[in-house]
Amino acid sequence: MQEWTDNQTQVAQAHKLYDRGQWREAAALLRSVIRSDPHNASWYFNLGLTLSAMGDHSAACQAYKSASVLTPEDVETLNCLGVSLTRLGKYAESLATFERIQNLDSNYEPSYCNRIVAYTEIGRHDEAELMFYLARQLVEDCPLCYFNIGNSHYVRGNYAHAIDCWRQTLRIDEKHGQTHSRIADAYWARGNLPKALEHYRAELAITGQCEETLQDIAEVLREMKLAAPKPTRTGLRSLCQKLKTKLSPR
Repeated sequence: MQEWTDNQTQVAQAHKLYDRGQWREAAALLRSVIRSDPHNASWYFNLGLTLSAMGDHSAACQAYKSASVLTPEDVETLNCLGVSLTRLGKYAESLATFERIQNLDSNYEPSYCNRIVAYTEIGRHDEAELMFYLARQLVEDCPLCYFNIGNSHYVRGNYAHAIDCWRQTLRIDEKHGQTHSRIADAYWARGNLPKALEHYRAELAITGQCEETLQDIAEVLREMKLAAPKPTRTGLRSLCQKLKTKLSPR
């Protein structure tokens, strides 16, 4: 009984560490309680979430698989596993996992939403669109679905369609991460540099300082001949900081 209480205390502490972004410490605590009791699926699941936040998707997959062995019909665990497999580029295994979810619960919308990404990555865009419309039958508005199908249109060069999809994402969630940047990418690809600049600035308003976005702004300004020639690697950070001051929305 004392061991169970100690484990619960450590798990609660791991949750607090996770919320503070101290993922390595949270993972260490979760691994400790798992060693003392390897039969609790929720602890493996929480470890998987923590490892995913750290970007260690290979280890996250193992944690989710361990959780799934203990609770084989838990669709949330399977969904997280499928997402991690996609991030590892294991698309066949990822798609099989999402199809398993569909067989368990055909009304679980994330299994369709997340398949859009896998199908896009392997160039099966018709099936990506099918997943999008199947998801819409379950949930009318999903910002991530619109974001994902926008990426499918973008890689096909359908920039206007991609922009329309990403605008739908922002309609549903005006602060959805990376969406303004993706719209900017599409405008840049179409040669509309002022609109690209506008949306990169909007992304900064949401995310604050982001070196990648600042670099994109620097490159757009260079192309618009409003900035000095492309900076050297050593001078880029200084220029980006100046650009942030100049371009930050009021």
